[in-house]
Amino acid sequence: MVTNTTTKIGSFWSSRFPELDRLFLGAKYLPIGVVLHSIVILSGNPQAYAGIAEGSFLPVYQVFFAGIVPQNIVLWATLAAVFELVVGVLIFSSGRAAKLGLLLSLVFQIFLIPMGAWGVINVLLVVISAMLLQNNYDKNMVTVLGNWWRGRQLVEPA
Repeated sequence: MVTNTTTKIGSFWSSRFPELDRLFLGAKYLPIGVVLHSIVILSGNPQAYAGIAEGSFLPVYQVFFAGIVPQNIVLWATLAAVFELVVGVLIFSSGRAAKLGLLLSLVFQIFLIPMGAWGVINVLLVVISAMLLQNNYDKNMVTVLGNWWRGRQLVEPA
């Protein structure tokens, strides 16, 4: 019953607002994710991700973010920024590239769920990514937004 209802809600939402959802999700990676990690890179603060270790309920995350990451914060923040840049570009692409970006987003958000209080937001992002994977994207986000700017609908009626 719950699965059937969830599927219906997901199908309703993803079939009517995929470009808006894709814009929202891509913006989470570009520029928000990239900017946040870039601030960490510029600050070089080894405790920048300490809150993740403190809030996580998995010991492996606590060890990783409290013990391993602070030892080379610039490397880890750079890897995170590059990853989020790539995922954002892929989500804003078309065709298989967009689907790959959505799949990477889904896996990444699942990885982030155990990180304490932010886990709830990541569950929502997992659901959005999963629903968006049901769609095909024949236009990249630049084209979609260009069409909207020229007066065409961003959200096409079902």
